[in-house]
Amino acid sequence: MLFGASAPDVYELAAQVRPRAGQFERNDELRIDHASTIHYSVWSQLDHASAAELRAAPPTLPRGFDVYLQLPPEITPRTLELARTLTAGATTNYDKAQAIAAWLDRNLSYTLELVEPRGEPVDFFLFERQKGHCEYFASAFAVLARAAGVPTRQVNGFLGGEWNEYQGYVAVRAGDAHSWDEVYFPGVGWITVDPTPPDRNDPLGRGGSGWRARMGRFFDTLRFQWSKWVIEYDLVAQIGLFKDIGGAIKSAAISVRRAAVWVLRGWKIALGVIAIAALLAYRRRKRTSEFEPGTGARRRANRSGVIAVYERIARQVAKAGFARGPATTPRELATAVAIAREPMAELVELYYAALWGGRSDAAAERRAGELATQVEAAIRKVHERGPRTATPR
Repeated sequence: MLFGASAPDVYELAAQVRPRAGQFERNDELRIDHASTIHYSVWSQLDHASAAELRAAPPTLPRGFDVYLQLPPEITPRTLELARTLTAGATTNYDKAQAIAAWLDRNLSYTLELVEPRGEPVDFFLFERQKGHCEYFASAFAVLARAAGVPTRQVNGFLGGEWNEYQGYVAVRAGDAHSWDEVYFPGVGWITVDPTPPDRNDPLGRGGSGWRARMGRFFDTLRFQWSKWVIEYDLVAQIGLFKDIGGAIKSAAISVRRAAVWVLRGWKIALGVIAIAALLAYRRRKRTSEFEPGTGARRRANRSGVIAVYERIARQVAKAGFARGPATTPRELATAVAIAREPMAELVELYYAALWGGRSDAAAERRAGELATQVEAAIRKVHERGPRTATPR
């Protein structure tokens, strides 16, 4: 996946990545094979079309875009009726999308506390629990919009990040993961709609102002430079570094380039050694602080026990023949395995809540232990089966 801001318009891949013919897919999707780090630039369209332009978009969809109107057969009648009710007075797809997003914002609330849905998940979210995280809001919007005849797709990406003042970049981490929607308007393109209630804080987090936060960003800068100039130092980086060198005799230019590369590598390696030494000192100090003074007893790590339970079960499931592929998410793995599917799925949701939502409570850990016991009992019955790889269905 190549990331870009808002609505990406043009991608420019580095010279070492050459897409093969026939890799262009329908609906503006491009897939390429690569064997190393990809360097690319992306230009994005940050300004959306006006409301008048979107209302004036023609209703006829391009060929192949009718897939964005499809709905699963299990969508309930009252969900379909809600879509008709919310868009009854709207005459354009823009007004329908606005009406659905406004209703979700007014009537439902945001939470990272997960519960097992009873029945169809979108129906349960809309009419019973009436609160959930961004995936619930994005899924509900997509279903309601499609039911109202509005071509929609759900998008997964990242929202926000932490500004690093030392190097001038935004650090985007797994905790910034987010889900939203895009509505297609013929003649205009895909327009972003985020139905999740907005966070009132600065979406581009500036991070803490204390010395610990600043020190954390400083170490993040060192790790970034180590990765960029030592681990990932490749031909593209060298070309970028020496693209302005020219006008001299060829042999002299080659000598200068080689000497500069070795000097630069030596300086970066020295910086990396210093960074590693500082990091080891920090971790040694942290390990020392993990013991209660005067007792020699280790403090309990600030990490949910649900995560440890899931990781243990994931290893046992892999040994039982359901190895997780490199592109398979934990949720897809739980769907693909043929043993203890329901306990595994519930354990994955608890794992997500602990990993992404920071949830840590005794009830969740007890439930995770019960689910792990059920999965382990099922694994013992199939331990003689040959290895298989779990892939998304």
